[in-house]
Amino acid sequence: MRELPKVSKTFSQRINEKKSSSGLKKYLLITLVVFLIVLFASGDYGLIKIYRLKADIKAYKQEIKRLQVKAVDSLWEIGKLKSDSSYICLYASEHFVYARPGVKVIQFLTAADTGK
Repeated sequence: MRELPKVSKTFSQRINEKKSSSGLKKYLLITLVVFLIVLFASGDYGLIKIYRLKADIKAYKQEIKRLQVKAVDSLWEIGKLKSDSSYICLYASEHFVYARPGVKVIQFLTAADTGK
Protein backbone atom coordinates (compact mmCIF):
# COMPACT_ATOMS: atom_id res chain seq x y z
CA MET A 1 0.00 0.00 0.00
CA ARG A 2 1.08 3.42 -0.76
CA GLU A 3 1.33 5.98 1.90
CA LEU A 4 -0.41 9.22 1.52
CA PRO A 5 1.78 12.27 1.67
CA LYS A 6 1.62 14.18 4.89
CA VAL A 7 -0.18 17.45 4.81
CA SER A 8 1.48 20.39 6.43
CA LYS A 9 -0.29 22.41 9.08
CA THR A 10 -0.06 25.53 6.99
CA PHE A 11 -2.13 23.89 4.25
CA SER A 12 -4.85 22.81 6.69
CA GLN A 13 -4.79 26.27 8.23
CA ARG A 14 -5.31 27.80 4.79
CA ILE A 15 -8.32 25.55 4.20
CA ASN A 16 -9.83 26.59 7.53
CA GLU A 17 -9.20 30.26 6.75
CA LYS A 18 -11.04 29.95 3.44
CA LYS A 19 -14.01 28.41 5.22
CA SER A 20 -14.13 31.22 7.72
CA SER A 21 -13.81 33.85 4.99
CA SER A 22 -16.63 32.21 3.02
CA GLY A 23 -18.74 32.29 6.19
CA LEU A 24 -17.91 35.97 6.56
CA LYS A 25 -18.89 36.54 2.92
CA LYS A 26 -22.22 34.79 3.51
CA TYR A 27 -22.85 36.89 6.61
CA LEU A 28 -22.04 40.12 4.76
CA LEU A 29 -24.22 39.09 1.80
CA ILE A 30 -27.18 38.25 4.06
CA THR A 31 -26.70 41.51 5.95
CA LEU A 32 -26.65 43.44 2.67
CA VAL A 33 -29.79 41.69 1.40
CA VAL A 34 -31.65 42.38 4.65
CA PHE A 35 -30.52 46.02 4.56
CA LEU A 36 -31.75 46.41 0.98
CA ILE A 37 -35.09 44.80 1.80
CA VAL A 38 -35.59 47.12 4.75
CA LEU A 39 -34.46 50.11 2.68
CA PHE A 40 -36.84 49.39 -0.21
CA ALA A 41 -39.77 48.12 1.85
CA SER A 42 -40.02 50.96 4.35
CA GLY A 43 -39.96 54.72 4.35
CA ASP A 44 -41.49 57.25 1.97
CA TYR A 45 -40.04 55.61 -1.13
CA GLY A 46 -40.45 52.00 -0.04
CA LEU A 47 -42.22 49.36 -2.04
CA ILE A 48 -45.01 49.03 0.52
CA LYS A 49 -45.69 52.76 0.44
CA ILE A 50 -45.64 52.80 -3.37
CA TYR A 51 -48.08 49.87 -3.49
CA ARG A 52 -50.46 51.66 -1.10
CA LEU A 53 -50.22 54.87 -3.08
CA LYS A 54 -51.05 53.03 -6.31
CA ALA A 55 -54.11 51.51 -4.63
CA ASP A 56 -55.13 55.00 -3.46
CA ILE A 57 -54.72 56.37 -6.99
CA LYS A 58 -56.94 53.59 -8.34
CA ALA A 59 -59.61 54.35 -5.73
CA TYR A 60 -59.44 58.08 -6.48
CA LYS A 61 -59.82 57.42 -10.22
CA GLN A 62 -62.96 55.39 -9.51
CA GLU A 63 -64.26 58.19 -7.29
CA ILE A 64 -63.59 60.72 -10.08
CA LYS A 65 -65.55 58.60 -12.56
CA ARG A 66 -68.44 58.30 -10.12
CA LEU A 67 -68.49 62.05 -9.54
CA GLN A 68 -68.35 62.74 -13.29
CA VAL A 69 -71.41 60.54 -13.82
CA LYS A 70 -73.16 62.30 -10.94
CA ALA A 71 -72.30 65.69 -12.46
CA VAL A 72 -73.76 64.68 -15.83
CA ASP A 73 -76.91 63.42 -14.09
CA SER A 74 -77.20 66.69 -12.18
CA LEU A 75 -76.80 68.75 -15.36
CA TRP A 76 -79.49 66.66 -17.04
CA GLU A 77 -81.81 67.17 -14.07
CA ILE A 78 -81.14 70.94 -14.03
CA GLY A 79 -81.97 71.12 -17.73
CA LYS A 80 -85.22 69.21 -17.18
CA LEU A 81 -86.18 71.41 -14.21
CA LYS A 82 -85.60 74.55 -16.29
CA SER A 83 -87.64 73.50 -19.30
CA ASP A 84 -89.91 70.48 -18.77
CA SER A 85 -93.13 71.32 -16.88
CA SER A 86 -94.21 67.67 -16.50
CA TYR A 87 -90.85 66.82 -14.91
CA ILE A 88 -91.20 69.83 -12.58
CA CYS A 89 -94.60 68.53 -11.42
CA LEU A 90 -93.21 65.02 -10.91
CA TYR A 91 -90.19 66.36 -9.00
CA ALA A 92 -92.36 68.58 -6.80
CA SER A 93 -94.76 65.75 -6.01
CA GLU A 94 -91.92 63.36 -5.10
CA HIS A 95 -89.73 65.70 -3.08
CA PHE A 96 -92.13 68.26 -1.62
CA VAL A 97 -95.39 66.21 -1.50
CA TYR A 98 -96.92 68.76 -3.87
CA ALA A 99 -100.16 67.90 -5.66
CA ARG A 100 -102.59 69.70 -7.89
CA PRO A 101 -106.05 70.41 -6.53
CA GLY A 102 -108.32 67.36 -6.69
CA VAL A 103 -105.44 64.84 -6.67
CA LYS A 104 -105.22 62.42 -3.77
CA VAL A 105 -101.72 62.01 -2.32
CA ILE A 106 -100.73 58.57 -1.07
CA GLN A 107 -97.54 58.47 0.97
CA PHE A 108 -95.88 55.19 1.91
CA LEU A 109 -93.96 55.11 5.18
CA THR A 110 -90.91 53.00 5.71
CA ALA A 111 -90.03 51.20 8.93
CA ALA A 112 -87.64 54.04 9.83
CA ASP A 113 -90.46 56.59 9.48
CA THR A 114 -92.84 54.69 11.76
CA GLY A 115 -90.26 54.26 14.52
CA LYS A 116 -90.29 50.45 14.54
